[in-house]
Amino acid sequence: MARIVCWVPPVGRWLPYRWKLPFHRRVFGICDRLFQNASTTFYTVQNQEDVSRLWRDGAPFPTKETRAHFGPGVYAWSKQADAGEYRTLLQRIASEPFQIIEFRVWNCCLRRFRQLDVNSIPEPEIDIWINKHSLLGEGPFEPHGYQYLMRAVGFREVGDPAVEHYFHRSVFAHLWFY
Repeated sequence: MARIVCWVPPVGRWLPYRWKLPFHRRVFGICDRLFQNASTTFYTVQNQEDVSRLWRDGAPFPTKETRAHFGPGVYAWSKQADAGEYRTLLQRIASEPFQIIEFRVWNCCLRRFRQLDVNSIPEPEIDIWINKHSLLGEGPFEPHGYQYLMRAVGFREVGDPAVEHYFHRSVFAHLWFY
């Protein structure tokens, strides 16, 4: 038996046809608002091949140093404007089109991830840490052991640097892509 689905605009999800009833829409809308309030939104910039990969299980994660300098995982921005600027920068460099993909992470999961704000490391030690735990560093790469990293990136010409967020591939199941 074929499933009939319909688009319910206020909710923004595909629902079975029988959920088109007002009661079901209200219940689903409440659940959706709860998810929005209890989660954090991130934006990742990807080419079409990587969009397809992320919609599946994420594997295989890129491992080239220019695409995975902290290790395999998902790199994202917390502001859509930052992702838009980064996409513009990438499209100037590469000839392929890029998309901004939105995903959410439950706040309770985000708090449980082993995490580090790289910018909180004092100035002389930050260079040592980057050289040791980044594929772009000068020394041999050593895994850092974190599931979530935040790092200010200076690709902007004016204003504060954008903050890049790295999610290790081990927490991919906690990322809800839209």
